[in-house]
Formats: sequence, C-alpha cells, structure tokens
Amino acid sequence: MKEKKILFIAYLYPPVAGVGLPGVQRMVRFVRYLNQTEKYVLTLRSDQYPEYFSLDNKTPLPINRETIIRTGSADIFKVLLKAKNFFRSLLKKDKVSDLPNAGSGADALPDEKSHTVQKSRFTRIKDIVSDILTFPDYAYSWIVPAVYEGVKAVRTYEIDMIVATGMPWSSLIIAYFIKLFTGKKLIVDFRDPWVGNPYLEKNRGRKFLEKIFESLVVHKADLIIANTDSLKEQMDARYPELKARIMVLPNGYDAEDFKDIPEIRLPQEKFVISHAGFLYLKRDPVALLKAIEIIKEKYPKFSSVIQFHHIGNINLDYDVEKYCRKKGIEENVILAGQMSHKKCLGYLAASDVLLIIQPGTRSQIPSKLYEYIYLDKPVLAVTEKDSALGRLLATYRFGEAFEPDEHEQIAAFLCKSADNKRKKEMTQASYSHKEKFDARHVIAEFEARLNRL
Repeated sequence: MKEKKILFIAYLYPPVAGVGLPGVQRMVRFVRYLNQTEKYVLTLRSDQYPEYFSLDNKTPLPINRETIIRTGSADIFKVLLKAKNFFRSLLKKDKVSDLPNAGSGADALPDEKSHTVQKSRFTRIKDIVSDILTFPDYAYSWIVPAVYEGVKAVRTYEIDMIVATGMPWSSLIIAYFIKLFTGKKLIVDFRDPWVGNPYLEKNRGRKFLEKIFESLVVHKADLIIANTDSLKEQMDARYPELKARIMVLPNGYDAEDFKDIPEIRLPQEKFVISHAGFLYLKRDPVALLKAIEIIKEKYPKFSSVIQFHHIGNINLDYDVEKYCRKKGIEENVILAGQMSHKKCLGYLAASDVLLIIQPGTRSQIPSKLYEYIYLDKPVLAVTEKDSALGRLLATYRFGEAFEPDEHEQIAAFLCKSADNKRKKEMTQASYSHKEKFDARHVIAEFEARLNRL
C-alpha cells in the first residue's frame, strides 16, 4: 500500500522538555509508532522558544525518519510596542504631570481627573488590543510563519494529511489555515479542553474568541481527537452534529521513556509519597499537607515515617516551605526541585505511592498518570470522584481518588499503607489492563481510524 504523507504541526518538539514535555511526548509517539506513513514535522526553531521552556530533551532526532521543518516567529505585538516606545520618546512631557498634586486622587484638579479617567480607558483599550494580538496563546507569533511554511511543505512534498496537536491552540489555527489553502485532510488533537479550560484565566472577550475559533477548527476537521472520554462527552454535547468525527485517544505510556532510568535510593524506613510536575493554581498540595498535619496530631506512630516528596517547580500564592515550618511538618515534606525526566522516573520508581493533584476539572487526566501506571505503583489522586481521572482509577483499580476536602480519609489511607509496608503487606495496584494504555496500542487505534479516512 502506498505510504500516506502526513504533516504534523507541533509547536512542542525536542529539544523542548520541562513544562512542555507532555506535549512533546504526545507528538513523539505519533511520529515513532505510526506505520506506512512518510512523516514531516513543522515546528519552531530551538532558539525561538520562550525562556520558561527548558531545552534539555535528549531524544535523538530524527525519531522515525521524519523530515523536520523549523521556522522562526513573527511577533507583531513586540513590533507595535517598540513603535509605541519610539514615538513616546519623541513627544514632549505631559503638561499635567508638571502641575502640583498631579494625579493625587480626590484633590486633583478637574482636568487632571479627566486625564486619569482617559488613562484608565486607554489601559483598558490597550489590554483588549493586547488580548487580540496575542490570541490564542503564548505561541501566537508562530502562526504566520508556520502557515506560510506549512502551505509550502504541503505543495512541495505532496502531503495527504495534516495532524495538529494542542495546546498551544496556535497549532490548531495554523492547521486550519493550511487546510483552507490546500484542501488536505485535517486531524486535530485536543490534549486539553480549549473552551472552558479551568486552569486558564480569561476575560469575556477572549472566551468569545475561543468559542468562535474552536468551532471553526472542529467543523473544518475530518477527525477530532479527545484525550479523555470526559472531554469527548463535552465536545459531543457542544457539537452534536460532529459526534461521528470525534474519537478518544488517551496519552498512554511509552516503554522507550523508561530505558536506562537511574536507580534512586530513598530511605527504606520512610513511606514516600511522590508527586512529579508543576504545582500551580488548582494543582495545590494543601490537601495532602493537611492530611500530614492530621497524622502528626492523631497518628503520632506514623508522623515520623510518612514523607511527601515533590519533584518540579512551584508557583503558588503561598510559600510551601514556610507553611510546613509553621505547621511543624517540615520533616515530612521534601522539595526535591527540578530534575531530568530520566532521573524523575527513577525517583518515582523508588517511591511507595505516587500522587496526582487534579481538582476542579472534570475532563483532564494528567499525562504523568500513565507513567505511574507503567511503574506499577499505587496512585493517590486528589480529585473529584466523578471526574475523568476519578472514573479511570475506579474502573481500572489503578489507585484511590479522594475529594479535595477529604483530609481525614487521606490521612487514614496513608497510615494504613505505611503500616502495610512495615508488615511487608504493601498492596500492589491492579494493572492487569495497563496494556490498553501502551503507546503502541494507542497509536495503532489511531492508524486504523486514519486508514478509514
């Protein structure tokens, strides 16, 4: 059978690591395990990534004989800011600012009050313009160069299909325009909800734009992929006319990621609960910290045994270390910091229980869950029991889900598990169905659907 030619649109691709790793892994698995395809990857030049992405991903390129097309970016917003600053420097000083008490609130002159109101209106207008020019996300400046190079690649290499993954949603918008200009088959992959994502704060204007562009993209797509059953249910409800085009493709695990992971030694006398990933916004460990406080107060026998280890960065509205010192649990909490992915996997493999923090969202399952599954480790999840994550854990018995306010229940679970370890009766998670989440199996399902296109 003649090989299909596929153009993958992937803002996140090696050498990106750190916070961008889940997106990178998803695309790497498409490229690594799709058979009977000639692969082309449209991505960003390494020197163009924002500074919050680390670039220490050691995955050798090419992964599976793919042709990699890297482009620059065109940041119109930065150009306008430079122009504004240039013209501002040419203007004379505002006379109002030379007046006594200028901008001093209630005592300001009427003209000065008017000027203050105008400034606040200008700020609001500037924010609206900024939102439009930086839509839909941090990768907005990649859209124009990527569309240009993508259309050129489709025509040069006679591409049959376009596969785009988001977030960033800029990738899906790029794919939409390439489809518009070339008419090729379009597959869009939703690793997260675009509309209604609870982890992203947006104003009404931005939400309105997102609804419009998501609708444009999915109606243009020949196949729509959701990474969880819950996300598919949401999209089915939003676009009932497109139900037949929407399929579920979980993130899964890739055995390749676990080759040559280092052996990490953790104190055997401790019962270690480890969490890997970025702590921010709703991903707050406070439920576990409160459970440890309860253990210290009610179960002193275990207070010196149980330890929570966090691997990764933290950006919360409070200082975790100070909180632990204040509550007297600083010996129970180890902040291991950022480390390489391989070392992190070794750390998780040496732990007793693996933690996922996912409250406040019904449709998302963090990609780290599938790494936990591969390691055959029991999972403790802080999430709603009827969420996608809670339902998956209950269905496959991969671990226990606790509501964010079930601090007493979490404490009791940890003490029981620690006691089982002491008695050498530690219960293994039931992973009899784990092959369902093997990346090879997941991509085989995708390939079967592609063949039907």
